[in-house]
Amino acid sequence: MANKFNQKNITNLTENKDRLLNYSKKIEEKFNGPSAYFYQQVINRIRTTKDYSILFNDTNFIEYIYATLTAWGMHRMDKNTRMAEFQDFRNSIVRNKDKFIGLSKKKIRDTNLEELKEDILNVFSSLKIMSRDKAPKFVANSKVMHFLLPDLIPPMDKGHIYYFFMER
Repeated sequence: MANKFNQKNITNLTENKDRLLNYSKKIEEKFNGPSAYFYQQVINRIRTTKDYSILFNDTNFIEYIYATLTAWGMHRMDKNTRMAEFQDFRNSIVRNKDKFIGLSKKKIRDTNLEELKEDILNVFSSLKIMSRDKAPKFVANSKVMHFLLPDLIPPMDKGHIYYFFMER
């Protein structure tokens, strides 16, 4: 039986966006080492690039996203948690370039998320980040979306965020 969304938690979250953002900033202060380094490279590049669209032609930038995911535990040598090969990963992001560009100016604080729901879900469902076709998409795809849309999409994890959004 598939899990259903926990609508009460989702409504509470969307009605209290500022509280979520302030909480996220406190958590960010706890990160260090490779996971923080690579993440900062990605975010700094987005913040300092005047033309967001050129990032999709920058292999080094996409490599930083790839490295950040590995530092955040998305690639392990077991058979279940493996990312796609870099070229497939890159192609998946580049295929969605126009969709990312369309969402890039949106900020979670200033946006009615219901209006963007379809666009966000289209990008989310079309990304191929993990190597296995049947691998769960929630964590990997949402993290890539956060790296490319840091003002709109928060990073997600299975241990905390997934269980917040889903009924058990």
